[in-house]
Amino acid sequence: MKKYLKRGLTVLTCAAMCIQSPLITMAEEIQRTNGEASAYQADNYGVATQAQKEPQWIKDSAGWWYQNADGSYPRNQWKMINGSWYHFDWNGYMQTGWQKIGGSWYYLNAGGDMRTGWLQSGNAWYYLKSSGAMAIGWEKIGSDWYYLNSSGAMQTGWLQLGNTWYYLKSSGAMAINEWVDGGAYYVDANGVYIPGKTQTTEGWKKNRTGWWYQNVDGSYPRNQWKMIGGSWYHFDWNGYMQTGWQVVWGSWYYLNAGGDMRTGWLQSGNVWYYLKSSGAMAIGWEKVGNDWYYLNSSGAMQTGWLQLGNTWYYLKSSGAMALDEWVDGGKYYVDANGVYIPEKKQESTETPETKPETKPGTNNKEDLDKPEPKPETKPETKPETKPETKPETKPETNNKEDSDKPESKPEHEHKYDIELSHIVHHEATGHDEQYVVKEAWDEEVTVEEEYAWSCCNVCGADCTNNLTEHQKAHALAYEGGGWHTEYGTRLVTTTVHHDAIYGTRWVQDSEAYDEKIIDGYACICGEKMPKHEHKYDIELSHIVHHEATGHEEQYVVKEAWDEEVTIEEEYAWSCCNVCGADCTDNPSEHMFEHALAYEGGGWHTEYGTRLVTTTVHHDAIYGTRWVQDSEAYDEKIIDGYACSCGAKK
Repeated sequence: MKKYLKRGLTVLTCAAMCIQSPLITMAEEIQRTNGEASAYQADNYGVATQAQKEPQWIKDSAGWWYQNADGSYPRNQWKMINGSWYHFDWNGYMQTGWQKIGGSWYYLNAGGDMRTGWLQSGNAWYYLKSSGAMAIGWEKIGSDWYYLNSSGAMQTGWLQLGNTWYYLKSSGAMAINEWVDGGAYYVDANGVYIPGKTQTTEGWKKNRTGWWYQNVDGSYPRNQWKMIGGSWYHFDWNGYMQTGWQVVWGSWYYLNAGGDMRTGWLQSGNVWYYLKSSGAMAIGWEKVGNDWYYLNSSGAMQTGWLQLGNTWYYLKSSGAMALDEWVDGGKYYVDANGVYIPEKKQESTETPETKPETKPGTNNKEDLDKPEPKPETKPETKPETKPETKPETKPETNNKEDSDKPESKPEHEHKYDIELSHIVHHEATGHDEQYVVKEAWDEEVTVEEEYAWSCCNVCGADCTNNLTEHQKAHALAYEGGGWHTEYGTRLVTTTVHHDAIYGTRWVQDSEAYDEKIIDGYACICGEKMPKHEHKYDIELSHIVHHEATGHEEQYVVKEAWDEEVTIEEEYAWSCCNVCGADCTDNPSEHMFEHALAYEGGGWHTEYGTRLVTTTVHHDAIYGTRWVQDSEAYDEKIIDGYACSCGAKK
């Protein structure tokens, strides 16, 4: 056997050498043909192979294919060329249009490059992921969700998945938390249709607490500004419209009785305020029209003399700053910047009658436009003269009726029947709760992976899975043999799990309410009820009855005992066939006697019952009884103490 095997290997080796020898000779001939460089070169084994050169696109009658630097070409694989992905079929030709690769659909442009993003084909829209694979099912693109059916076409309008309905807009984006289909139906924050929900009418609503505004989706503005009918309104944390003076983000605003934001001049009592176009109350210098005004730190418009640092200004009765004129009865002069010039005198040098205010820090924008004043000196002080006081004379009383007038008014008896109270507002309470924006889902994604395959040196086929058989076929055909490893990339589909997406929303637990706190009582004369000094000398208590306590214990009703009883039992006995006697205990002797007398023999089994006496043991009999541990008693519990007025502590 070894001899034949050795001969076979010798023949195979000779055949291979015969095939390879012409190839080596051909390689040598090709390399030196006409003394010029050839497109072929000999490899390490002397076999003719294509020489290395720049990779390039080549077109023949079958289509475009790509030649690598080593002369090979990609087959049945993806290849990135100049930043774009291309796919080649089994014959190595570039593919275009829709192609199903590895279980997923891809679209390759007319130039062969892989398409990503939105693609319109006919009247249908498709979405190609970053991997190029066509999306199917839910897909989040940007901040919106889209649904692509099993053929990849983008859905619009109503969509039913299981028992749940969704609404997809004409753009394909899923509607969220809005009224859809002409405002007839509502979908929540998860896009789910809520049956039975009717659309609310947008507009003003009023309850016992105040006015609030309902949006078309049923929500309402809270702690925010809202433009309604061309006017601005502000709503508190509970959503109620605010009026009067309000501080919003560090600035004061005035909201009219109707809630609309006030702008321009506002008189409150004897004080004027200026509200900018934004509604914010002005503080410091403010240019209104062509005039400058000064509003102090509380926003009140100033008039008369104003001192800011070492500089004096004069504000007219209208509040406008005087410019380049004599003021305060023509006694003092202010220049074109409104600054008082003490050196310039007309008739007298009296000081202003009103003591000027000290300027608080101001960062008003308009201050940048105000001309910078020159350094000045404080005006001279007018000498004061103390007026003479006329001595008072006590009038004499000589009227007769005065002697009959009672010396004092009768004492007033106070009736404290006027309630003194104040209102405490309690805000609505609530909490944040977590809700599911989107349930967990699995997504099929296409990823690129590298792989290696065995390429036949003879025909270039992929012989990874049948390497031995493939080489054997070439050897039998005297075509040579051998293979080498090629590397490529391919797209594979895998499942990626996405956890559920959660959000938070505010849920109201209780409504806002107003509580009246009684501070005390007063008489009609204005006298308040004297503060009562409590004496907590009245005991507040209650009686608690405690039942008697005890426990159950076991005791012996009857000790254990033994008892003889007669019982019936079944038994079997041997009955003689000759005489019918019971021969159970001596069947052999009994039969022998009948045999000696030539009477025959044999017996059979009979069954019957009999009474027997036996001893039965009885366990002790136990019972339970209640044993008292403590007697019942009453206990006084002191809850506190009270004053005679009813106050407790």
